[in-house]
Amino acid sequence: MTEQFEIIEPIENPIEEPYKKSQALMVVEQQAEELSLEVFKVTEITTPELHESAEKWLSLIRIRLQDTEKARVADVKKPNDYVRWINSKYKEKTDLLRRMEQHCLKIIGVFRQKERERQEHEQAKADAAAQRQFDRQIAKGETPAVPVPVARVVEGMAKTTDTGEAKNIWGLEWDFEIVKPDLVPRAYCVPDEKRIRQYAKLMKDKATMPGVRFFEKPKVQVRRTKVEEPK
Repeated sequence: MTEQFEIIEPIENPIEEPYKKSQALMVVEQQAEELSLEVFKVTEITTPELHESAEKWLSLIRIRLQDTEKARVADVKKPNDYVRWINSKYKEKTDLLRRMEQHCLKIIGVFRQKERERQEHEQAKADAAAQRQFDRQIAKGETPAVPVPVARVVEGMAKTTDTGEAKNIWGLEWDFEIVKPDLVPRAYCVPDEKRIRQYAKLMKDKATMPGVRFFEKPKVQVRRTKVEEPK
């Protein structure tokens, strides 16, 4: 018996957005779309009237940007507060687990070090005993085999420990700590852009620094006034 499969037509309309838009977001979308219809009509300024309109648009765009950011901050405040609360709760337990982890590593490390020292001591005793036996045989005129120390296993424990739920695979890795920051090679340092920018704002045209080019760039500031929006 041949199976019959339903033919599914492709969806022409976009899938519905998963979240409901806030009133503020809908206002922002409408204002931005309406303004874009006017702004993008002009691709070149050829008359003083168009220049005046472009200046008004620029002011209005900056106002819209400010309003949009305020609306966005207000919209995300509540979910952000929830996210911060959730993160804080998880962080509490993560910090506790990290402290437990460091505690276990510390006490295990102490034990493993003592175990290595104990085995090294036992190995040294065995080597010395083998050497004394060798010397006695030589003194008797015998020809003994050269004593070969038993292969040293200084870990004292299997590298893999089965805890019942997971396996701890022990090994070694290299890490570092910075003890003299001034001696760290330049190739491993990142310039502090925040401090350089603060220096540029303070010194302005007198700013000089090896390896840095200071320059001016356009900056537009908009003051909100009660003017009619361009139609």
